[in-house]
Amino acid sequence: MRTRRIALATFFAAHVLFAGGVAAQDGSYLRGAKTPTREGARTSFFLGGAGWMLASAFILDHAIRQELALAPGAEPNPLARAGTLIGEPGFFLSALGLTYGAGYLLGSDGLKEGAAHAAIALLASGVANGALKFGIGRCRPRAPCGGDDVRYFALDNAWQSFPSGHTVVAFSLATSLSRKANNRWVSLLAYAGAGMVGWSRIHHDRHWASDVVAGAIVGTTTTVFTLDWLDGADDLPRLGISPYGISVSIPSP
Repeated sequence: MRTRRIALATFFAAHVLFAGGVAAQDGSYLRGAKTPTREGARTSFFLGGAGWMLASAFILDHAIRQELALAPGAEPNPLARAGTLIGEPGFFLSALGLTYGAGYLLGSDGLKEGAAHAAIALLASGVANGALKFGIGRCRPRAPCGGDDVRYFALDNAWQSFPSGHTVVAFSLATSLSRKANNRWVSLLAYAGAGMVGWSRIHHDRHWASDVVAGAIVGTTTTVFTLDWLDGADDLPRLGISPYGISVSIPSP
């Protein structure tokens, strides 16, 4: 029960702070309005629904694992293999690098901006994910410690189940793609692919269902925050690729 209390307390605290921040940022109170704007209400509704999903996933973790997870030694589903591959950070970074390169060759600022913004949002999501993994220290399903056990600030990968990093990556990129494309069908396909990644992590018995739900929340909300910030910047973020590594220059809003 310790993991459930920690994760839910963390999420609902973020819910209150985030919803309050949105209401303040949209200027509704500064203009004398006594109630939040529609955007603030929509954000609160989204986070409230996400909170219920996370709470439900914690309650159903063991039941979902029995239904979806592979038995030891069983052959994994090919679709689950594909989902795990798609959720690898290297896969998406390569795709973003190719997209940025195509934009450079074609002289398309839109492609370059989209790739750079998605890469920065992915980095921000990764930082948030790593902080939660390290700080909470939840035991993975197949580890001998048990799903309700936590070890704070643990470096051992067996104690870094919450949230699912693959799911964070997938939903971060799905959110970036959906926002930049601004097309209903693109959004549907992007989030369906991200959902497949989350399912694959449960199928491979690497994560609990609540890890996957938390990963979707972290990837989506962090990316929305980051893209909102970047869209308010005057200059285009610059992505540099050389034999010495990758560099990102982030402008000030």
